[in-house]
Amino acid sequence: MKGYKHTELGWIPEDWGVKKLKEIILLKSGFAFESEFFSNEGPIVLTPGNFNLTGGLYFNEGNIKRYSGNYSDGLILENGSLVIVMTDLTKECNLLGKPAIVNHHESILHNQRIGKVLINSSVSKGFLYNFFLSDFYLKSIKNTATGTTVRHTSNDSILNIYISIPSLSEQNQIENILSTWDKSIETLTQLIAAKQQLKKGLMQQLLTGKKRLPGFNGNWKRIKLGSVFQKIIGGGTPSRDRPEYWNGSIYWATVKDLSNFDASKTQETITELGLKSSASNLIPKGTLITSTRMAVGKSVIFNVDVAINQDLKALIPHEDFDTKFLYYSFQNNFSEIERLGNGSTVKGIVLEDFKNILISVSPNITEQKEIANFFLLIDKEIEGLKTQLEFLKHQKQGLMQQLLTGKKRVKL
Repeated sequence: MKGYKHTELGWIPEDWGVKKLKEIILLKSGFAFESEFFSNEGPIVLTPGNFNLTGGLYFNEGNIKRYSGNYSDGLILENGSLVIVMTDLTKECNLLGKPAIVNHHESILHNQRIGKVLINSSVSKGFLYNFFLSDFYLKSIKNTATGTTVRHTSNDSILNIYISIPSLSEQNQIENILSTWDKSIETLTQLIAAKQQLKKGLMQQLLTGKKRLPGFNGNWKRIKLGSVFQKIIGGGTPSRDRPEYWNGSIYWATVKDLSNFDASKTQETITELGLKSSASNLIPKGTLITSTRMAVGKSVIFNVDVAINQDLKALIPHEDFDTKFLYYSFQNNFSEIERLGNGSTVKGIVLEDFKNILISVSPNITEQKEIANFFLLIDKEIEGLKTQLEFLKHQKQGLMQQLLTGKKRVKL
């Protein structure tokens, strides 16, 4: 290959070098902050839960830990610090090794689960940040990770990974190109968040009768869910000891399908014999299905017939109520329904408590249908934006793979 040389990393440009990360960086460990001082006050303690899967940090009410104990100034991460995840609790180990550059208006404390990267002058921070997002690096981290439920990487595992390095000027050009994609991804991410927030606000107005669509009047009413549904159907699980009950042609839904929802299929299937030999029921497509255990209040509508397990209920409304309107009403009331879930480890709600939940409904089913169609259009727009976002991320990953290995060169 003219202009290229063969190295530990395969073919790279002749004017590039290959080094182990320990030759260009140091990794500084954080501090084990005492859990008794975690509170609602004080600076934020950076945790793996603050990291995005695509790189970067995010903070919201659900993932912020603050520290009210004593700490030294040396534990404050300066804005501009490059940090990586050293411990990962996610099921697929998708955060381990992921990078972020700290940029926040509040003080951020450096804890033991996070590594701070100190770089020498032969490599730029932006180039290294993108290397930490590359498939090669992340696969290397996963392959050497230890632990089962909690996965860990070590300083040695990271520092012994090879990296191919162009000149600083080419590094800067690569960083500039990839940052253009990052800006587009961030812009689209913010647009999706804005659309979702807009939808949430409109739901609070339109699904309670506080705001009306043109042409409708009459008073809304508050009624119990028990009077909305003519039938509530439960489910069951075929015996796991009978292989002839499983991997058939019938989709079989569980709470797992609700957390990563695909309207056209389920993660598991059962046979006709499995359906007949269990308490499961086959639910027609287009039916509102909700969880009464674990993800309490989470609701979906499949566009295929599905059997359901015992944690789910299929809800068949009276003819005065529109299924899709009720689907959005469940979304709007999700927090209230979830709060009714009891149990310390696995949350659940008894059927009678579920039936006593109050919701607001329009007495006019035509208004219900139009409200549902309004939100269906918003959902379609949001899904379109999410598809664009995934396409951009995929394109960036492909381009990054080309640029970081020298297969695609930049003009200097």
